[in-house]
Amino acid sequence: IGVTIESRYAMLDVPTAAFSGLAFYWLLQWCRSKRVWLLGGVAMCLAAGFLTKFFVVFIIFGAGVLALCIADAEIRSVIWRGKGALAGSLLLFLGLTAPWFLYVYVLYRDYFVQTFMGETVSRLSGSLSPIPLIALPVMAFPWSFIFMYLLIRPKSFPSKLFRIGSWKLLVL
Repeated sequence: IGVTIESRYAMLDVPTAAFSGLAFYWLLQWCRSKRVWLLGGVAMCLAAGFLTKFFVVFIIFGAGVLALCIADAEIRSVIWRGKGALAGSLLLFLGLTAPWFLYVYVLYRDYFVQTFMGETVSRLSGSLSPIPLIALPVMAFPWSFIFMYLLIRPKSFPSKLFRIGSWKLLVL
C-alpha cells in the first residue's frame, strides 16, 4: 500500500539511476575495448538522465568514475589518452541536450532563467528536506506499525533471535 502511495518519489529516480548505471557500463566497455562508438552510448545515457533529473545523473555517474580512477591506474591512463574521443562524446551530449533548453528558453525566456537558476542553486546548495525520511513509514505501511512496536518494546517478544532481527531491520 505504502509503495503505491510514495512511488511518485521514485518515478524520476529509478530512470536516472538506470541511465547513470548504463552510462557507466558503456564507459567500462570503452575502457576495455577502446571502441569509440561505445562513448556514444555514454553520451546518450547521460543525456537521457540529464533531461530526466538534471545534474543528479552526473553525481551518480561521476562517483563511479571517480572511484574507478582512484582504484585503477590503467583506467586513468586510458581515460587520459582518450580525451579526444571523450570530447567528441561531450559534443554529442551537448547536441542531444541543448535543443530542449534552447526551445524552452525561446518560449519562456524570463521564467526559464528564473527556474533554471533557482533549480541549480537549490541542488548545488545541498538544502536537505526531511520529507523522504517522513515518507519511509508511509512506504512500509502497514508493517511500519509493527516495526514501531518492535522499537518501543523489543523485549515483549520471547525470542532473542527475533529481537536481533528487528535491530538488523532498523539498520537496514
